[in-house]
Parts: sequence; structure tokens; C-alpha cells
Amino acid sequence: MPKTSLLLALSFAIVGCATPPQTHKLDSDRFGPIPGDHEATTKAYFFRILENPTSAEYVKIATPKPVWLAGIIEGSSYAYVVCVELRAKDTNGELAEINDALIIKRGQVTTRIPFGELPTKKLC
Repeated sequence: MPKTSLLLALSFAIVGCATPPQTHKLDSDRFGPIPGDHEATTKAYFFRILENPTSAEYVKIATPKPVWLAGIIEGSSYAYVVCVELRAKDTNGELAEINDALIIKRGQVTTRIPFGELPTKKLC
């Protein structure tokens, strides 16, 4: 009987590590503070990576929302996602639409996810 109890306890511990936390358990200690000026952080990020950053027209920069990404993006188990829609000129001078998700952790963009979709999760 003790072996069965130990096996059950171990099974619950393993399963508990692989499941996302409940919404009410999402706390700022794990995610860090909500990005204070997420619009400025977003614009600064795209200014660095766009071919023609001065042509950027921001259609929408969504409010950050907490996401749990354990096992999906290394080092970003707990983070915030900001969905962004913008238009900017590409290298040919043609207007291109960008609809991406930015993963923000501790006030810094850590990952850009094109189209806001991961193989196992839609973020935007």
C-alpha cells in the first residue's frame, strides 16, 4: 500500500509540472510587473528591426496579457504577450502589413512571433 501511495503522489507531482497554472494563480511575482509603457517598448523594438522604421504606421498595439508558455518558448514560461498590427515599407518601398505577437518579460521584448501563432497556441 505505501508503494501505491508513493506512486500516486509522484504521478500527481509530474502531471502538476506539465499543466498550466489556473488564471487565479497567475501572479506578478512570476510574470514580473505589467509592462508600464508597452507601446514605447513595442515601437522601440520595431524601430530596431524594420527596414524602414520611420514609415511604420501602428494600427493597433494591444494591452499586455499574461501568458504561460512553458515548453513552448525557452526561458519564457511566464511572460506577457502584446499583439501588434502595423504597416511599414519594405526594402522595395511597398507597404507591408505586420500582425505579430511580442513576448515581453521584465520590460524587454524577448521573442517576436510572426502572425501571433505558435504551432500549439494562438496568441493573437
